Amino acid sequence: ALIALYFNTTGKKVVLVKPFQTGDEKDTNFLKTLTGSKIPIINFVDLNLPAAPSVSASFENFEIDIPDIINKIKKLEKEYDVVIVEGVGGIAVPIKHLQSESYLV
Repeated sequence: ALIALYFNTTGKKVVLVKPFQTGDEKDTNFLKTLTGSKIPIINFVDLNLPAAPSVSASFENFEIDIPDIINKIKKLEKEYDVVIVEGVGGIAVPIKHLQSESYLV
């Protein structure tokens, strides 16, 4: 959020992307609070089970379409000067199929 606010103060058009979120506590709500709703925050997949996205998706019988999400992020790159993709959990929270394919975003 602080990085996004910094770029915003320099006149850059900024967007925060939280591609996947799970559980009741929404990271996007927290980011909105931190940024004072000054910066758009986009979420593509929102699942209820508070677990890794692949686990939640399996539980909810939902298929995460990685290529589609990457395409959406690439579209945002054409609309904004700075696109910050946030992914709490890092390597400890794998996204199904992403490990077996190479994507450059």
